[in-house]
Amino acid sequence: MYHNLSVIIRKDTIKDLKMSTHLWERFNPRFDYLLDQSRWNKFKYIKKDNTISDEISNVPTSQGGIYMFVIQPNKIYDSMLVMGYVGRALLTDNMNLRIRIRQYMDYVRYPDKFERPLIRRLFKQWKDYIYCHYITVDGNEEIENLEKEIVNSMLPPFNSEIFDITIRAAVKAF
Repeated sequence: MYHNLSVIIRKDTIKDLKMSTHLWERFNPRFDYLLDQSRWNKFKYIKKDNTISDEISNVPTSQGGIYMFVIQPNKIYDSMLVMGYVGRALLTDNMNLRIRIRQYMDYVRYPDKFERPLIRRLFKQWKDYIYCHYITVDGNEEIENLEKEIVNSMLPPFNSEIFDITIRAAVKAF
């Protein structure tokens, strides 16, 4: 069963946030290291002057991994975190975790230039509250599998693709 939840942050509403406890329970146990908070890093993504945080320099260039844009008002410690978007950064000659995370700043600087309306909306409405959480992962195949597992089990509202066809069909039905 899917539970719809509207989350209000400022005057804006995240529409149709899907929450499904049975999908959470299906989350693959081989990724238990995701529960280790010491492996995750986070930083406030956008500074007040609409530039990327200087903390981007701490994101590794020699590894790939998973990153999440989390809406986090920081009014009461971790009382409300909304996983907005989950993405992957494969490690190739032209790509790594830092490059991939940095690329999203174009949505802040040039919002009308891009065709991903959900990402544009995420940054337009909540940029003052977006934190980037990331974890390094060894192996591009594991990175791809991990992204699919997270998206299929957590249903982040700003991911446009749900990888599992059955889950995608059920979500669209609601």
